[in-house]
Amino acid sequence: MKQLQKGFSLIEILVVIVMFTTLALLVTQSTLRSFQGTRKADASGKVRDNLDFAASVIERHVRNAKSITSTCNGTNITALTYIDQDGRTGSFSCLGGSNMYVASGSANVRITSDDVALSTCFFRCTTTSSVTPPAIDYTFAGVAANAPGSEGSFASITRRILLRVY
Repeated sequence: MKQLQKGFSLIEILVVIVMFTTLALLVTQSTLRSFQGTRKADASGKVRDNLDFAASVIERHVRNAKSITSTCNGTNITALTYIDQDGRTGSFSCLGGSNMYVASGSANVRITSDDVALSTCFFRCTTTSSVTPPAIDYTFAGVAANAPGSEGSFASITRRILLRVY
């Protein structure tokens, strides 16, 4: 009389181990990509918020200025100077070489955070026609300075301020 053997063969156990290992690898990679995407979105949001803050400071000061003293011929400039409502000279500048930032005033106080490195920073002042009011255009583009390259958190803004004509 033949006895039945109970249990699993070595082949069956190896097949199950390979299946579970493959499943674990797929779940792990999916989770890591999800975390990386979240970090990238968070870093991009911080860069965008920082650039928006700098833009709002510039817009408030320039819109309230009595006059713009920078050259207004439509060329890109790295410093924008103006006379404020109290008659004092003010300025905004793009400083810093490879890790550019936006600075305000003669003391070169940073407006953009240390966590943001600008790759593009310029102003353009135009007074093309008597029908259209003079305008200041500016563009800032940058990345999170402390984010790894795989999480490239690039953000860019371009704004236009139409100046008051009295």
